[in-house]
Amino acid sequence: MPTQSEIAKHLDLSQPEVSRQLRELGLALGTPLRKIRLAYLRRLRESGAQVSSDDGVTLTHVRVDNERLGRELKELHLAEVRAGLVNMEQLVPALKAMCVAAERSLREQDEKLCERLRVQYGFDIDIALLEPTRRGALRQLGPYAPADSARTDQETTNPF
Repeated sequence: MPTQSEIAKHLDLSQPEVSRQLRELGLALGTPLRKIRLAYLRRLRESGAQVSSDDGVTLTHVRVDNERLGRELKELHLAEVRAGLVNMEQLVPALKAMCVAAERSLREQDEKLCERLRVQYGFDIDIALLEPTRRGALRQLGPYAPADSARTDQETTNPF
């Protein structure tokens, strides 16, 4: 049979607090220490779960809400990451089509330049002279650059 002093030391409470706790727990002073300890711990757990704010929200509810919000944030982040992923099988043909359009535009610009020089200044230039410049610009497109029929065999096998 533990004394109030032994119970106080075991539960890290003051003697007056031990007296109050025993009364609130409905336990007599002669109750075994193990039973007092378990009853005290259960009461602490219950009171911890029932801690509530002025608006009646319990700690347990706050924790559940926090977990739910954390899960939702993770789901949003995952959706954001998935939205940023690109299917390469769909992307490569689109890139190649854009590069073909860029090449066509560069060829048209070369033709317009030659025509303008002929009309405005009266001299003709061979459009083939502009090809190295166009080919250099197309190199910037990397592996998606369109195949150029005017390139030599060596250039076709290793265009860069």
